[in-house]
Amino acid sequence: MHRWFRLLIRNNFFQVGLGIFVVMILGGLILRTIETGNITEGENPFWWAIVTMTTVGYGDFAPSTPEGRIFAVLVMFAGISLTAMFTAVISSIFVAKRIREEKGLENVNVKDHIILCGWNRNADKIIDSIQYLSEGRRKDIVLINDLEEEEIARLNTRYYNIRLHFVAGDYTSEQILLRANLEEAETVMIIPSDVDDTVQNPDEKTILATLTIKGMEPNIRL
Repeated sequence: MHRWFRLLIRNNFFQVGLGIFVVMILGGLILRTIETGNITEGENPFWWAIVTMTTVGYGDFAPSTPEGRIFAVLVMFAGISLTAMFTAVISSIFVAKRIREEKGLENVNVKDHIILCGWNRNADKIIDSIQYLSEGRRKDIVLINDLEEEEIARLNTRYYNIRLHFVAGDYTSEQILLRANLEEAETVMIIPSDVDDTVQNPDEKTILATLTIKGMEPNIRL
């Protein structure tokens, strides 16, 4: 429990959310002590605080004393800063996810897709054939290999009628195959990669990958 709480405290999303909550509560309590009228009744000061922080400004409540207006300015600046940080945190999450997807580090969430294991000079022809046979229907293909990001970007630009997904790693690994969502795949294709003599023999790797895939999903088309 202590470790979980420590991780929660370090989470940027939690920190900004907590900051917004604290400013809203303190803002409402302080405003209730320095103002008079309807704005201090019930939950009105807290409603005013959150509306002011988010710069919505409905105008249903407003401080009337000089002290209240000065305090409102402080709440406005605090709200602008926290809201900007909140937006930045959310944006960074999506940007980080996008970067991980481009690097092939994210799980693939597609169904009825084709998994293409390995890469060599004939791989482009295979994808060309799949694109031709799809007859205009966009097909999902998951590539499992160690291509550079520039090559993946080139493929995405070239095959606009196919949704290409990328998983980086060794296709003989169960973890990598799970990341490619092998369970929901329609077909798996294995092609020997262009490798040098210092790496595992391509034929041995193909056999190992076949045994691994069939061991995980005996009925899949391979």
